[in-house]
Amino acid sequence: MANSLLVPITTSPFCRTIETAQLAFPNVQVQIDPFLFEIFMLGGNLSTVQQNTILMALQSKLEMKPPEGINRVMIGHSFPKDVGLGIIPNMGTVVIKPKGIGQGYEILGKLTLEDLAKLDSI
Repeated sequence: MANSLLVPITTSPFCRTIETAQLAFPNVQVQIDPFLFEIFMLGGNLSTVQQNTILMALQSKLEMKPPEGINRVMIGHSFPKDVGLGIIPNMGTVVIKPKGIGQGYEILGKLTLEDLAKLDSI
């Protein structure tokens, strides 16, 4: 991402996600998105309708292509097993390629903290 521009980092309203964004990207604006709290709530006791509403909104967010040359970073929460993007390792990352609204998205990979540390040494 060194050669790419970043739009504001989007985080959930939890202190730990905001602090992670500030530590990982100290020179980029952090923007709180209350919707990412709803991702956290998927692990709770929601009705099927509530869960599907959150997942449909998430799909729309993940399908949106950022402007050319821009990377979008969201710092939020893991998902329950077999829901949304599935379980994300602690401090892990999911790399997604949006295909455009209504076109879906592709999961390019899931990286653990150890995977990310190896990238730094390349």
